[in-house]
Amino acid sequence: PAQLTDRNLCEMLLLRAARLTLRHGICEESCTLLVSLFGVLARKPADAELAVRLAQFGVALADRQPQLRLSGRALLVFGLLNTPWMQPIRSGVPLIERGMNTCLAVGDLTFVMYAHRGLVSTHLFCGDPLQDAYDDAERALTFAESSGMNPLAESTTFQRKLALTLMGRDEENGFAVRGSIAAHPAEAVSQVWAFEYYVGQIQIGMLAGYYDVAVALAQRAEKLVWSAGAFPEVVEYRFYTALAHAACCDTASAEARQTNLTGLRDQYRRLTARAASCPANFSSRQVLV
Repeated sequence: PAQLTDRNLCEMLLLRAARLTLRHGICEESCTLLVSLFGVLARKPADAELAVRLAQFGVALADRQPQLRLSGRALLVFGLLNTPWMQPIRSGVPLIERGMNTCLAVGDLTFVMYAHRGLVSTHLFCGDPLQDAYDDAERALTFAESSGMNPLAESTTFQRKLALTLMGRDEENGFAVRGSIAAHPAEAVSQVWAFEYYVGQIQIGMLAGYYDVAVALAQRAEKLVWSAGAFPEVVEYRFYTALAHAACCDTASAEARQTNLTGLRDQYRRLTARAASCPANFSSRQVLV
């Protein structure tokens, strides 16, 4: 629950649990705990090496006992959320797939669904053929329907619609349709789902030339970005928001232009920090900005 409501509380709990593990030894939950701790420690350069070592130890524990309930979750978290900070993002795909298979073997259907979503996310981030992203999203939604996981399918539905729109096959949300800047109902259910929806709409708005729409949606997304943690969508948000601010400068009034320049500089600064952590994944976006 803390992960969905209060980032500071979530991180305090992870640090407290890690201290107990280091003092008293490992337990069944240790693998996921140690892998999840990476996102807390890696933000500080001085703690980055420790974060990597603890996360790799968590993966080793998961590999040693794949039959345990949380082992699949550890592999998934490492492949989807930790790998992009250290290695080319595609290198995390085998871990995501292993995590998905392990979760399926122990009946952890919730995280099987998260793994499906992670594979689609990786396709979109890497610029893979949109048909591949769409097909994976379709498989995820089919699994959700057959396994009773429909309540968790909202995020993947957003991904599917994004792929359709980018392929020019979504008449309802095509490039010719000016997107809405109203709050999405998903905010009342899951802030991270709403954030992912806004990121997709910011991308569409930017590519379609509705720069003001993209900037307006970015203001909504900024309030929710904390909920997405280390998801690759955070970098996509930074990238497309920076481009939208830059594009708005051409036609904005003097006051609005200054506001957009401030937003552009802020997003560029954050992209630069990400590019320093793993140039293979993030430097191209920083250079384009």
